[in-house]
Amino acid sequence: QVTLGNGSDELILNFLLAFGLGRQVIFPAPTFVMYGDCARVLGLSVTRVPLSCDYQIDVRGMLDHLAKGSGVCFICNPNNPTGNLFDPDSIKRLMDAAFACCIDEAYYEFSGVTQKQEALKRDNVIVVRTFSKAYAIAALRVGYAIGSKTAIERMEQVRLPYNMSAFSTLAALRILSRPEHVTCAVSVILRERDKVVSRLARLGLAPLPSSTNFVLFRSPGERTYDYLKENGVLVRRYPEEPMLEGYLRVSVGSPEENDRFLRLLEGGVEG
Repeated sequence: QVTLGNGSDELILNFLLAFGLGRQVIFPAPTFVMYGDCARVLGLSVTRVPLSCDYQIDVRGMLDHLAKGSGVCFICNPNNPTGNLFDPDSIKRLMDAAFACCIDEAYYEFSGVTQKQEALKRDNVIVVRTFSKAYAIAALRVGYAIGSKTAIERMEQVRLPYNMSAFSTLAALRILSRPEHVTCAVSVILRERDKVVSRLARLGLAPLPSSTNFVLFRSPGERTYDYLKENGVLVRRYPEEPMLEGYLRVSVGSPEENDRFLRLLEGGVEG
């Protein structure tokens, strides 16, 4: 009931090859860009349904589109880039309505929330996870999907042979054999995340509640992104997403990295 991918990106593509050909691809927006990118590479029709003002799924809007053509949908939970968890009842309604549903749990280790049990008992749902975040081996490209025997067999039919390198597989197995190291790393990140959120809030930068290893916050000025970059701190911005205009996203790093980032903001940014 598990299939491996060369990173979760390959599993997203394989999900579309297994379940989505000839169907409409629907997902909330803003969310992880690879859902739309992979769908467009395959020539599939893409529908983005904007999140509500509180960054929750517009269930009615999603259901309307799913009903039109028995489409497939993606749900990133917690969501990237907003960092919040979606309402579980909303997710269940979408799983019930979609021809197939991919639940992206890239940040599961930070949130502790999963739809794994639903995926194991449904033939139209898969859960996708990655070793790129909490396990910290993004460059080695290791992802995995969980689902029912029927769903995973369908995914295996489109998987390229030898898609995983021996080195990446051995590295993942080594990490899994020492879970205490990951548990320790996650606990540090969660503690640091709370510190970053608290200090951003004190600066009046309206950080969004996060269940991930990153924080979305309001930029204090037009030059903030460039100012941080000039001082060796790279954050994300989303000029293509109207809902996120004026927001930046920072990944939670080491205590020293986080302190440096916060000192730069607390020192003031012109513009």
